Amino acid sequence: MYAVLLDFWGTIFYPKISIEKYSRKRAEYLWRVLKKYGYRLDKDYVYEKMLESRRLVDKIRSSSFLEVTHKGEVIVLLDKLRISADENLVKDLAIAFIRPYYLFTKPARDLDFFIEWLYDLGWPIGLVSNTMYGKATRRILSRYGLRKYFKVLALSDEVGFRKPHPKIFRYALKYLRVKPKNVIMIGDEIYDIYGAKTLGMKTIQYIGFRREKIEIADFKARSFKEIIEYIENNLI
Repeated sequence: MYAVLLDFWGTIFYPKISIEKYSRKRAEYLWRVLKKYGYRLDKDYVYEKMLESRRLVDKIRSSSFLEVTHKGEVIVLLDKLRISADENLVKDLAIAFIRPYYLFTKPARDLDFFIEWLYDLGWPIGLVSNTMYGKATRRILSRYGLRKYFKVLALSDEVGFRKPHPKIFRYALKYLRVKPKNVIMIGDEIYDIYGAKTLGMKTIQYIGFRREKIEIADFKARSFKEIIEYIENNLI
């Protein structure tokens, strides 16, 4: 018997709209909050500063593998805008920042079928995801009736460490009570695959909206049906 760990963004859930439109929606919601607080800023200016903030925060994340929450990213944005980080303003901006995640996220094709297939096999399922706000991820899983299938949710803003740091994977392993060699990690990014392989897990790259192939993955799939076929032919 195996256990399966899944990535969230880009693997089992996707944006309903293009990444650029998604980012512009986020900037618009942030701009509306700033306007409500009396800041008269150009919408495109807020968008550009938001992108600058993301680049800076991503450098911190990739160099330290520590998570920066959505509130942390909002504080960086305010610094870029040269606006004082008032507590109420930060709170309202944080809500606006995460809003597109709720509104424009959809499950991948055949996800329900795949999750139920794993569940019927009796294989434990876990989620290992780099998240800025884990509560939002939990709510999305619950909205689509999927939360009940997951034995563990290893979310980076709650664990403290991001993939590929071994601590976030070990957190999941602790609750699944399985050895790494008996775990399959399914994800779309190099950090998913590299982090899992470092601990001795089997890996499957799900090629979704990120098209680059990861050569170190044990198998590459473009659909959950391909993953089922691979598991049936090689692991059962």
